[in-house]
Amino acid sequence: MRRILAILWQLVRTLFGLGMGLYLGRVLKAASGVSWASFAGYILMSFGGILNLIVVALNRGFMPVRTEEIPEERKRFYHAMDEQTRVWFLGDWIHIGGWYFSPGDIGLYLGLIVVIGDLLIGVALNRS
Repeated sequence: MRRILAILWQLVRTLFGLGMGLYLGRVLKAASGVSWASFAGYILMSFGGILNLIVVALNRGFMPVRTEEIPEERKRFYHAMDEQTRVWFLGDWIHIGGWYFSPGDIGLYLGLIVVIGDLLIGVALNRS
Protein backbone atom coordinates (compact mmCIF):
# COMPACT_ATOMS: atom_id res chain seq x y z
CA MET A 1 0.00 0.00 0.00
CA ARG A 2 2.85 2.39 0.86
CA ARG A 3 4.42 1.80 -2.55
CA ILE A 4 1.19 2.66 -4.31
CA LEU A 5 0.88 5.86 -2.27
CA ALA A 6 4.45 6.86 -3.16
CA ILE A 7 3.74 6.37 -6.86
CA LEU A 8 0.44 8.25 -6.60
CA TRP A 9 2.18 11.14 -4.80
CA GLN A 10 4.70 11.45 -7.65
CA LEU A 11 1.84 11.34 -10.15
CA VAL A 12 -0.08 14.10 -8.35
CA ARG A 13 3.03 16.33 -8.24
CA THR A 14 3.64 15.76 -11.95
CA LEU A 15 0.06 16.43 -13.00
CA PHE A 16 -0.09 19.57 -10.85
CA GLY A 17 3.02 21.01 -12.50
CA LEU A 18 1.79 20.12 -15.96
CA GLY A 19 -1.65 21.55 -15.25
CA MET A 20 -0.20 24.83 -13.97
CA GLY A 21 2.02 25.11 -17.04
CA LEU A 22 -0.88 24.56 -19.39
CA TYR A 23 -3.03 26.99 -17.42
CA LEU A 24 -0.39 29.72 -17.59
CA GLY A 25 0.29 29.08 -21.24
CA ARG A 26 -3.33 29.19 -22.32
CA VAL A 27 -5.16 31.56 -20.00
CA LEU A 28 -2.70 33.96 -18.42
CA LYS A 29 -0.59 34.50 -21.53
CA ALA A 30 -3.59 35.70 -23.50
CA ALA A 31 -5.13 37.72 -20.65
CA SER A 32 -2.28 39.48 -18.89
CA GLY A 33 0.88 39.08 -20.90
CA VAL A 34 2.64 36.52 -18.69
CA SER A 35 5.85 35.59 -20.44
CA TRP A 36 6.64 32.24 -21.94
CA ALA A 37 9.43 31.82 -19.38
CA SER A 38 6.85 30.91 -16.73
CA PHE A 39 5.24 28.46 -19.11
CA ALA A 40 8.63 26.92 -19.88
CA GLY A 41 9.42 26.74 -16.16
CA TYR A 42 6.24 24.83 -15.42
CA ILE A 43 6.89 22.47 -18.31
CA LEU A 44 10.43 21.89 -16.99
CA MET A 45 8.98 21.16 -13.55
CA SER A 46 6.51 18.72 -15.12
CA PHE A 47 9.29 16.97 -17.00
CA GLY A 48 11.26 16.60 -13.77
CA GLY A 49 8.19 15.20 -12.05
CA ILE A 50 7.66 12.69 -14.85
CA LEU A 51 11.27 11.50 -14.50
CA ASN A 52 10.78 11.06 -10.74
CA LEU A 53 7.50 9.23 -11.35
CA ILE A 54 9.19 6.81 -13.74
CA VAL A 55 12.04 5.91 -11.39
CA VAL A 56 9.76 5.50 -8.36
CA ALA A 57 7.27 3.38 -10.30
CA LEU A 58 9.96 1.10 -11.73
CA ASN A 59 11.60 0.62 -8.32
CA ARG A 60 8.43 -0.48 -6.52
CA GLY A 61 7.68 2.82 -4.80
CA PHE A 62 11.22 3.66 -3.67
CA MET A 63 13.59 6.36 -4.88
CA PRO A 64 17.06 4.79 -5.28
CA VAL A 65 19.94 6.73 -3.69
CA ARG A 66 23.65 6.31 -4.38
CA THR A 67 24.62 6.25 -0.70
CA GLU A 68 24.44 3.43 1.84
CA GLU A 69 23.73 5.71 4.83
CA ILE A 70 20.04 6.51 4.50
CA PRO A 71 18.58 8.16 7.64
CA GLU A 72 16.00 6.02 9.42
CA GLU A 73 13.16 8.51 8.82
CA ARG A 74 13.78 8.42 5.05
CA LYS A 75 13.95 4.64 4.64
CA ARG A 76 10.21 4.55 4.00
CA PHE A 77 10.69 6.26 0.62
CA TYR A 78 14.34 5.64 -0.32
CA HIS A 79 16.63 2.65 -0.71
CA ALA A 80 20.28 2.31 -1.59
CA MET A 81 21.20 1.57 -5.20
CA ASP A 82 22.30 -1.98 -5.93
CA GLU A 83 22.40 -4.37 -8.88
CA GLN A 84 18.59 -4.76 -8.71
CA THR A 85 17.95 -1.02 -9.18
CA ARG A 86 16.12 -0.16 -12.38
CA VAL A 87 16.94 3.06 -14.29
CA TRP A 88 19.54 4.01 -11.68
CA PHE A 89 20.51 7.09 -13.73
CA LEU A 90 17.11 8.64 -12.85
CA GLY A 91 17.63 8.07 -9.12
CA ASP A 92 19.34 10.31 -6.58
CA TRP A 93 22.99 10.11 -7.65
CA ILE A 94 24.01 13.75 -8.25
CA HIS A 95 25.94 14.84 -5.15
CA ILE A 96 25.65 18.57 -4.40
CA GLY A 97 26.59 20.03 -1.03
CA GLY A 98 26.10 16.88 1.02
CA TRP A 99 22.74 16.04 -0.58
CA TYR A 100 21.85 13.66 -3.40
CA PHE A 101 19.58 14.81 -6.22
CA SER A 102 18.03 13.08 -9.20
CA PRO A 103 17.82 14.50 -12.73
CA GLY A 104 14.09 14.93 -12.04
CA ASP A 105 14.85 16.98 -8.91
CA ILE A 106 17.20 19.19 -10.93
CA GLY A 107 14.43 19.76 -13.50
CA LEU A 108 11.93 20.58 -10.74
CA TYR A 109 14.25 23.08 -9.06
CA LEU A 110 15.43 24.72 -12.29
CA GLY A 111 11.82 25.14 -13.40
CA LEU A 112 10.94 26.68 -10.05
CA ILE A 113 13.86 29.11 -10.32
CA VAL A 114 12.75 30.12 -13.84
CA VAL A 115 9.15 30.72 -12.70
CA ILE A 116 10.13 32.73 -9.62
CA GLY A 117 12.72 34.72 -11.57
CA ASP A 118 10.19 35.50 -14.29
CA LEU A 119 7.61 36.63 -11.75
CA LEU A 120 10.14 38.85 -9.93
CA ILE A 121 11.35 40.41 -13.17
CA GLY A 122 7.74 41.03 -14.21
CA VAL A 123 6.97 42.75 -10.89
CA ALA A 124 10.12 44.87 -11.13
CA LEU A 125 9.34 45.97 -14.70
CA ASN A 126 5.74 46.86 -13.88
CA ARG A 127 6.79 49.11 -10.98
CA SER A 128 9.18 51.24 -13.01
